[in-house]
Amino acid sequence: MIQMETKTIMAAGVPTRYVEAGEAGKSTLILIQAGAYAQTGFHNNLHCWELVLDGLARDFNVLALDTLGQGGTSLPAGRADLAFDDIVDHVAAFIATLGLTQVHLVGHDEGALVAVRLAFEQPQIVRSCCAVNANTLAPPGDSIDNPQFTSSPFEFGSAAAQRWVLERSSSSRHHIDTGSFLAEAVSLSQADGDKEARRAQSERVENSTNRLRIENFARFRDEGFPVPMLILWGNDDAFAKRTQAEQWGQGHLYSAAASGRSLFDAIAPKQPITQLKLISGVGHMPFREAPVVFTGSVASFAKAVERDIRKAS
Repeated sequence: MIQMETKTIMAAGVPTRYVEAGEAGKSTLILIQAGAYAQTGFHNNLHCWELVLDGLARDFNVLALDTLGQGGTSLPAGRADLAFDDIVDHVAAFIATLGLTQVHLVGHDEGALVAVRLAFEQPQIVRSCCAVNANTLAPPGDSIDNPQFTSSPFEFGSAAAQRWVLERSSSSRHHIDTGSFLAEAVSLSQADGDKEARRAQSERVENSTNRLRIENFARFRDEGFPVPMLILWGNDDAFAKRTQAEQWGQGHLYSAAASGRSLFDAIAPKQPITQLKLISGVGHMPFREAPVVFTGSVASFAKAVERDIRKAS
């Protein structure tokens, strides 16, 4: 496992924490984390990717950042009206500040929504997208409380609740005490002086995603997704359950397979390079529960895209 030495850069006026692995001159791959604090009280952070950085860095120059209000990246000062568009703009500013002009994007859940929006808005800089357990790419209307996370015996957002959320999110628990991810989440929780204010702000951000979801599906249908897409899903994802499967038109189905296939069906008709891969026995974070399979899937897809680009040039 690679030693993660964090750096800080100003992006959109916000000190932004990130890590970098790999060699300059290789194609750049950017990892964008999830962030559903309002639903789970979990303090996500860039250490979530620690088990795959080594593998991905063999073929790419890899960057992972803390998005707005997560990990070591603060929220914009004096902004009570923060919306999901601001998170997208912040990642775009991060890419521009580093002077990157061609990138592969890998986004987990909310991070997948960021990646899709960036690809639509700046297709000239995005070579491919990988959407990982992308529940946030579902159509609007699936924001009903997930029963998996509404019965915590611990105070919302507390240090003790961090482990509980990770356990509930995972199909297997071998990864939970590996590396710094959980320890970082606990530390962030202990430093959080106003959990209810954070929760209220996170709810406002999550509520603002509905418009983006509607726009996404209209654009998938009307103009097509502009870059190759890999949809990668842990088949035992606790966040992809009955309410969402029914909403996606799958009736009785009760698995991530329904969500992944519906997203594939929305994108594939107008983006011929669209793949769907399900990883069995894995929950919401396949990059932690199955890092070797995850790394191989992401790297092989992005390298294939690179080969196609070279052939076409």
